[in-house]
Amino acid sequence: MPFTPINTLVGGALLHVSTSSLLSDTGRVLGISGIVESALLANGRWQRQVVLGLLLGPTIGWTLGLDGIYAGNALGGWTEISLLRGAIAGLLVGFGSRVSGTLLVRLAF
Repeated sequence: MPFTPINTLVGGALLHVSTSSLLSDTGRVLGISGIVESALLANGRWQRQVVLGLLLGPTIGWTLGLDGIYAGNALGGWTEISLLRGAIAGLLVGFGSRVSGTLLVRLAF
């Protein structure tokens, strides 16, 4: 997939507007780590559905051999690393994003 600077700029601007608006309006940071936390620890029904969709989408694509619809080698990660290594990496990234999000909210207000 070729680099498209205009699409990248527009997408980045839309993400910035939506996430900064949520932060200024509610004091909450939008992120997958919060959705996963709510799915695992709270009674978050829609959060569980989001997590299930995040896991099932690439799994179904890889199973059906639909590599062509994903950019680059997006599905290659599912076969190149072990499940344990992927889970540990996900936990570390999630923990880091939660800590940084908490610090960001405290510094902003």
